[in-house]
Amino acid sequence: MKSKTNAKRPKGRTPGTGSDKLFKVLIVILAIVLVIMLMILGYGLRHSRYIYTSTPNEILMTIRNGHYETALSDVKYNIANGETISENADYAMPYALMDYYEAESLYVGYSKAAANATDETEKAQLEEKASAYLSQMEDAKSRAGELAFMTEDMDKVFN
Repeated sequence: MKSKTNAKRPKGRTPGTGSDKLFKVLIVILAIVLVIMLMILGYGLRHSRYIYTSTPNEILMTIRNGHYETALSDVKYNIANGETISENADYAMPYALMDYYEAESLYVGYSKAAANATDETEKAQLEEKASAYLSQMEDAKSRAGELAFMTEDMDKVFN
């Protein structure tokens, strides 16, 4: 006959040892630290952004290479992001050159439209706008300072 050994199992929980309690406390502390770190990461991701603006030298290099449209776009983007002449005086000359280019493009457009206009009142209005842009060109050229010679290359684009 075989005898059965009935091993008695304890009912309920066994009393925890000191190391078990320490382990549980450590788990809780690490969980809290993890939650705090995730909150910091979320805050950092939410408030992080990088705005690229062109430096005055980069704009001048683009102008020198004859990429006036790109330089004008860079200037508009810089101004929209707070890079104004009042914030940084180094932008004065590149911005003046791009003001000249923009005014000249509008001057040429209005001058050609006035030349093709058949109505005398329309022609007079177009010529008035063209002369306003011509005065803007002269103002921008005077603000370009020692780089005013670069306006000659811009003039070649429109002639």
